[in-house]
Amino acid sequence: MRLARSCFVLAVATVAASVAIPVREAQAQTAPAPQRGMRSPFALGMGIFLSRAGTAGLAVGGYFFNAGSGSCEGISRDSVPSESQVDACVGGVNSQAAGIIGLVTGGAFLAAGIPLIIAGALPEDEAPRVSLKVGPTNGSLVVSF
Repeated sequence: MRLARSCFVLAVATVAASVAIPVREAQAQTAPAPQRGMRSPFALGMGIFLSRAGTAGLAVGGYFFNAGSGSCEGISRDSVPSESQVDACVGGVNSQAAGIIGLVTGGAFLAAGIPLIIAGALPEDEAPRVSLKVGPTNGSLVVSF
């Protein structure tokens, strides 16, 4: 009986102690990471806009270039073409020229937009270095992070 009573008292004391004295687990005190913003939200937005416009330009340019291909294939070199054959050939060549312009312009917009997205989305504490080198026969754009 004495043993049962002492076990009961010990259990009650343990419960009372755990309720009265909250036990704290050891936790490492770490400072919260500082909130860093983007270096340039405007550059990020402009880069996204230019990249989307460049992608659309590539798609439209590719469509027009493909639409104009083969328009002059029905013309024989041995005979004089008809008026409709000449018009179709000229229209196809003009379509291919517009396609080339769209492809080149779209590629340039896309090439300008991607570095702007990267530079604009970088955290504020990192300074990217962008250098442009232009020579008489070549040019280069270097973006360092």
